[in-house]
Amino acid sequence: MELRLVESVLNNKCNGCFCKLLDLHSNLFYKICNRYITALSYVGVSKEELFENKKFIFFDSILTFDKNRGIKFSTWLANKTRFFCLNLLNS
Repeated sequence: MELRLVESVLNNKCNGCFCKLLDLHSNLFYKICNRYITALSYVGVSKEELFENKKFIFFDSILTFDKNRGIKFSTWLANKTRFFCLNLLNS
C-alpha cells in the first residue's frame, strides 16, 4: 500500500497521498528524532526547529526511494531521518 502512495506522489503529485504517508509514518519520524533531541539541544537545535523539517524529510525520502533495492519505505524514511539528525549534529 505505501508503495502505491509513494508512486502516486511521484507520478501524479498527489497531495492526498503525501498527507496519508505523513499520517502513516509521523510516529516513526518523531521516534527517531526523539533519540537525538538531547544531543541536538546541546548544539543549539531546538525540538521545534527539528520538527519543522518533517515535510522536507518526508518529501526527500519519497524522491530518493528506490523500490528496486528491496527496502520498505518506512525503513528508508527512518534512515533519512536518522542521517538528517546526524548531519545537524555535525554541522
